[in-house]
Amino acid sequence: MFISLIPPRKCLWIFFAFCMLMTSTNIFGQDESPDLNSQTPAVSEKIVSPVLESADRPSNVYRLSDIITYQIKIKWPELPEHARMSSPKMTLQNLELIGVSEETVSNPNKEINDSSIEQILTLRFKALKPGPAEINSLILEWVQGEGASVSSIRAPSVKLTVKSDKIVWMWPLFLGIILIVCAAFVFYFFKKKKTPAPVSNLSLEESYLNELNQTLSSLEFNSNHKTFLNELEKIFGHYLDQKLSWNRNQEDYNALQKKAEKKWDRREIQEIKTLFDQMEYCRFSGSELNRQELISLVNTVKSFIERKNGI
Repeated sequence: MFISLIPPRKCLWIFFAFCMLMTSTNIFGQDESPDLNSQTPAVSEKIVSPVLESADRPSNVYRLSDIITYQIKIKWPELPEHARMSSPKMTLQNLELIGVSEETVSNPNKEINDSSIEQILTLRFKALKPGPAEINSLILEWVQGEGASVSSIRAPSVKLTVKSDKIVWMWPLFLGIILIVCAAFVFYFFKKKKTPAPVSNLSLEESYLNELNQTLSSLEFNSNHKTFLNELEKIFGHYLDQKLSWNRNQEDYNALQKKAEKKWDRREIQEIKTLFDQMEYCRFSGSELNRQELISLVNTVKSFIERKNGI
């Protein structure tokens, strides 16, 4: 009855307003009263951190052109999911980082239940100039999952010395100089060896006569007569060796006499024996000849050799 008293046009507006009110109530009601069954509980990410096993640090001295490598071995308790290595954080002095590489190490002796993973990280550096260099505060980081989880390790610091390359470039120069000197020496040696010795036109007797003259001239400055007699006997013995093939160091005077009998007469053989006896007596008797007696002895030897010249 109440509805019948309302005009039809107003009833239509009332009905439209009622529908709008119900619609807005359902919409805001959903925001204020969420469906607990539709929400998924959040799962916390598991952070896996590596362990530093060893650090193969660079040597103490490098050349300016050398590549400096720093190898770090790490061990993961298990393989992390979606782990990414960030750029290493460090403080460098006189060095520049030029590259980082990762390598997984295979271990055939690992147990089946062991899920650990070993990796070798190689950092390569280049020196900027000669002098001291350092790697300080080296921190390696890995970002896991969506980037909220971070694991890191700290590696030992390194100090080294960088030397100039000048000495390295001088080695080829030194080596070249040594090779040139050696080649010149070898060339000179073989050239000298191949060059025939000048042929002397002197006879055997003339050669020994010249040697006797030189020995006689040394008597002016040689006060030791025993040394002079030794030299005279040696020259005369060499001459007889050339003429008769007699070795005075291995054969006695009897062997000399037998060889001389085949070429010379008895007078010459007796003269040779007299000369050697006189020289031996002066050497071992203790008596010394005066200068004039020594000259006379030399002239006797010269006279013997002169008679054989041209025979």
